[in-house]
Amino acid sequence: MVETSLNDIQRKAKDYHQVGVTWHFHIMSPTCIYNKSDKFAFVLEGPEAYVHYSDKAEKELGQELAPLLHGKKVLDSTSTDTNYSPSPEVAHLLERAAQLNKEGQTWHHHVLFPSCTFNQYKPEYALILEDPETGELLTSLSDIEPANDLKKIESLFYK
Repeated sequence: MVETSLNDIQRKAKDYHQVGVTWHFHIMSPTCIYNKSDKFAFVLEGPEAYVHYSDKAEKELGQELAPLLHGKKVLDSTSTDTNYSPSPEVAHLLERAAQLNKEGQTWHHHVLFPSCTFNQYKPEYALILEDPETGELLTSLSDIEPANDLKKIESLFYK
């Protein structure tokens, strides 16, 4: 993984998006199971992997890139399909995220794509919330990108 600036990651992600290269990103806390640093990590995975370390979560860049990666309505929790109902695993994950927000707790989650370096559930997509209090990994697996679930969790994360 190549350490670089946040501006470089932003530029590379936009370039990947524009030319149709497969990419995704992670915002990792210092306690994240995938983060080997004691700082926050913003990771861009594409043809190569890049990381930027900082003292904050860099959510602003995440909010900018999430619609490019998951579609322009990903941050709108009200735009789910009419008949959407989360699985029991996702419902639990969303309830916990909302509770952590209410308590003012910092938390993070992952959407691990089938091609993701960190995905031990290949070939499935994994939606994971790392509970900062218990250390538990609340996990939901799916065969397709969980678009409706993402609309719910992303809106909670960026709240």
